Amino acid sequence: MHYTVTMKRCNRSLEQTKETASLAGERLAISIKKKCTIEQQENGMEIRKLKLKELSTYSDSKASSFKRFSLGERNPMEWNTSKTILLMGETGAGKTTMINAMINYVLGVEWGDDFRFKLVDEQVRKNQAHSQTQVITAYEIHHQEGFRIPFSLTIVDTPGFNSTDGLESDQEIPKAIENFFRDKNGIRLSDMPTKSLQMTQQVLETRKRLEILLDHGLKDISSKLFKVEHLRKMDKIIAQNKDKFVTNGDKKIEMPKLIKRKVAVDEKSALNCTKCEETCHYPCKRIPLTMPFCPAFFGSRRVSSILDKILQLEYDSTSWKSLVYSTFVNVSSLFSVTCFVCPGQCSMSDHKNETTRWELIEINVLRALRDIGKDYKDAEGNPLSVQGIHHKLKDDVDQLEKNILHVTSEITKYSNGLKKIALRGDPLLTMPEYIDMMIKNEEKYPKKGYEKRIESLKNILNKAKLCAGEKTTFE
Repeated sequence: MHYTVTMKRCNRSLEQTKETASLAGERLAISIKKKCTIEQQENGMEIRKLKLKELSTYSDSKASSFKRFSLGERNPMEWNTSKTILLMGETGAGKTTMINAMINYVLGVEWGDDFRFKLVDEQVRKNQAHSQTQVITAYEIHHQEGFRIPFSLTIVDTPGFNSTDGLESDQEIPKAIENFFRDKNGIRLSDMPTKSLQMTQQVLETRKRLEILLDHGLKDISSKLFKVEHLRKMDKIIAQNKDKFVTNGDKKIEMPKLIKRKVAVDEKSALNCTKCEETCHYPCKRIPLTMPFCPAFFGSRRVSSILDKILQLEYDSTSWKSLVYSTFVNVSSLFSVTCFVCPGQCSMSDHKNETTRWELIEINVLRALRDIGKDYKDAEGNPLSVQGIHHKLKDDVDQLEKNILHVTSEITKYSNGLKKIALRGDPLLTMPEYIDMMIKNEEKYPKKGYEKRIESLKNILNKAKLCAGEKTTFE
């Protein structure tokens, strides 16, 4: 998605906004601040220059008339929408101030913070303004956990019109922008194949559906890896106390237990299934009567066709009656669709938009050894021995790993489908390659318990290679 922002000379200051982001651990803005150097101080406010990586824009052994910089790195495991903002305006309109304000908002800087980030250097822009070559600069802001926006952002900064260099300089700016859109190192909008509106609608619908399936699939894998670690921990604790199961059944030991709980989502909304106790879509817009068009439901062609008919009606006296009648008659159809995300594929009436979402956590509880044994029974209903419990837990782990393989196979298809829709040149992946990418991502972005997840993923990778007829060793 692409936006163009045309700015006029304006003396009004930016509206003072403050949004409190509740994050697990350190705020993103604070962690980025530690990596930036102080460029200047103004009235007790630290101005810190963001560390950018300059990307090569050389084409055919010649330097391009634009520059590209990136902040952060693209996480291959995240499929966030990427949006582009093109800023145009006369010299002195405040494009630089606007860009710096945007980046501070995106990175989560709060009004009370004693620092601000600088993405664009005003002095460099002034030097470029007097250059004979009109330079366009693109800043790629890769999405990170802690962003105030749920997508990556590319900001395209253009030279100012009405500069002291006269009309000839202004005439070069549109040419530079056109070259930026055509160059292989730019944003190649000019070469995108023409699509009909109907085809575009279908592609957007398919992409949104794939995105939510991919996102839910990745969370499902994370949840299953968590359960694998939980089962192995239980097996280890039971093995350590195996002699006491017979001799001291009343002895209480600390055992891990998985529970679901609801957590607040800070001024956002989540679509939750009341039956499955699952969050099917987050963040989800909380607007009355729009639940049928949530991505968890709107994959249904029936809903799309109903919406098209309603939107195409003429608003004269006759059509108004038809609109009211169509809306009344089709309400039942709109609200009878089912969710394609939650495990039970439950109806819309089983879902609610709430300011909380479900998460799986592990707690420790004291349990008597005798009671633990009662949780595991054979086909006749008799409690299993310690060895029997071990085999049962191992079977549960094997089944979870098979489920993870299945989900990984599905999300590999979703990921490859998104690449095709996006017309990207990224190579399509096999399932083993996707799992290998997950392992590398865990190593690159370590979070609590990542060592155990990597261990489980390596086991799953070997099974995936067996399924694909590949070599099963993992280096």
